[in-house]
Amino acid sequence: MVYILHTPAARATADRLRADLQSAGQAIDSAQSTTRTQVVIALLGANSETDPSFMQGLLRALDSSQHLLPVLVEDAPLPKVIEHLGALDFTDGYDYKAIQQWLSHASAPGARPPMRVLTPQLRNRNRRIGLVLAAAAIFWFVAGLILVGVFQIQAPREEYNSLDTLVAVTVDAALDRFRPNSTLDATGFPATVQAVPTAARPLLAQTATAQAAELMGTVLPTLTPSPTAP
Repeated sequence: MVYILHTPAARATADRLRADLQSAGQAIDSAQSTTRTQVVIALLGANSETDPSFMQGLLRALDSSQHLLPVLVEDAPLPKVIEHLGALDFTDGYDYKAIQQWLSHASAPGARPPMRVLTPQLRNRNRRIGLVLAAAAIFWFVAGLILVGVFQIQAPREEYNSLDTLVAVTVDAALDRFRPNSTLDATGFPATVQAVPTAARPLLAQTATAQAAELMGTVLPTLTPSPTAP
């Protein structure tokens, strides 16, 4: 179904277009609806943007995600809300064939859906959603402060301790084969640190230095793995 949106100044073009569409068997709506299946042809002139009734119909089509075809019947800029759309130019003459081609593309299977436009109604809706989300975030933040500060609800320490133990065991298992287990191993420990993979050197140097020093019976200097060492 097609609805022709126009100002009083474009009535003659609207009547001619309506007659041509009906002659071609195209159903014409006498009133604008909010169903997505309705196609809106908007005839724009010099005073379209200042016509409240026309602009209300334009926004209704955009808010309803209807296919909208702007047609310039007078030389005038497109309203900002639809300036991203391609418009047919009838300022040099009426071109019904261009209307037919557009309608065939808009109604073809798999046709691209209309582009969403940030209309005042959509902007207000987004603002309301943002306020609801902000209120929910503030509520849970305050609830968290009350639960921790008043009811002394703490994090599950046993679970965290278990995870820390698991991490420590994993690190120990990975570094165990590089740790010094004899005086000879302790003597060559600096070279061992440089021989392990680069990512493991800081861990090995920090966790095994004390063990090497104990085996040597002295305090070893702090080992600083060289990032350029092979």
